[in-house]
Amino acid sequence: MIAIISPLIKYYLVTILLLSLSNIIGKLLLSFFSSSKIFHFHQKIFFQLTIGIVSIVTFYSIIITKFNTVNLAILILSLVFIFFHRDNIKFVNFAFSDIFKETTIIILLGSAWWFLIYFTQYFSFTHTLSPIAGDDIFFSRVSEALNNFGKESNFGPNLHFLSKNFSPNLYHYFDLWFNAFIIKCFDVLTILSGYLIVNIVFLVIASLGIVGVMELFTSTKISPIDYFWSILLLSFKGVLLTYVRSEE
Repeated sequence: MIAIISPLIKYYLVTILLLSLSNIIGKLLLSFFSSSKIFHFHQKIFFQLTIGIVSIVTFYSIIITKFNTVNLAILILSLVFIFFHRDNIKFVNFAFSDIFKETTIIILLGSAWWFLIYFTQYFSFTHTLSPIAGDDIFFSRVSEALNNFGKESNFGPNLHFLSKNFSPNLYHYFDLWFNAFIIKCFDVLTILSGYLIVNIVFLVIASLGIVGVMELFTSTKISPIDYFWSILLLSFKGVLLTYVRSEE
């Protein structure tokens, strides 16, 4: 069992590393705008993580595809935004003192989500992956194809059999590019990266977004129970309502 668990520690460490790195990247970019001071603590972490992840995915996909990516629109829109808000661009003091506190929140919330996903996606005693859905396998193949071919296509490995002049097509590539970046940089299994890294990073960002909304409507300090509620809200997948038709 220890031999099986040990490699999985790498996925946990990569998750924490990506969250921490994305926060620092986002914090650095956000520090150029004086308007960033208006955010509350958790709102700022939410935006920093979002900006950090978007920056990583955008630049990685542009490099691999040589600018032939749908994510190029993100770069263009960012430049347009900077142009129209250039008067607000002023480097604000980079608050290193906040990094430790922010990183602590990220590690705690990331750990909670990681172990929650682990024990729901794996059988507790054998530590084998629960039955995998067909979509998850397909998404993994597309992520690998993005690295191998440098073209955005949901044909995945079937690009081997298509013309080199095949035109890219539209799809939800953002999460797939993020997974492609992870498997390229950290040499992890694609499908496990999707389960234990990509999904968890997005869940942590969503949780911080929920806590950030809570900050807008409360005058009290955010407590651990608020983090619990954010996890609980994201854990609900749906509600089935049934009724019995009365016979006339």
